[in-house]
Formats: sequence, structure tokens, C-alpha cells
Amino acid sequence: MENLRTYSKTNGLDFSKINLIEINTEGYTLYQIAKTISTGKEYIKINEISDEDLM
Repeated sequence: MENLRTYSKTNGLDFSKINLIEINTEGYTLYQIAKTISTGKEYIKINEISDEDLM
């Protein structure tokens, strides 16, 4: 994944501009966690975050 500073805005990240092609499972999980925290909308569930196979 490219440097996230490229996608930063004053109030957070511009998730629509982040390219997820070739991202691994751990990277995608972290992306969904960041998106959930940033937007307040649940994109990933707590049980998925605690899944050792994902993290």
C-alpha cells in the first residue's frame, strides 16, 4: 500500500482514493479498522478483529 499521507485530508483519510489491488489480508483488515474508526460506520466486526487468522 502506498504511503497513507497521500490520502490524508484535514479531517481524516480519503478512503475512496486508496487502491486496494494487491493488498494482503492483514493490510485489508487494517484498512477496514481505520475506515470503521474514521467514519463511525461498522466495516469490520469485533470478532473479525480478534480473529488470529486475519491478524
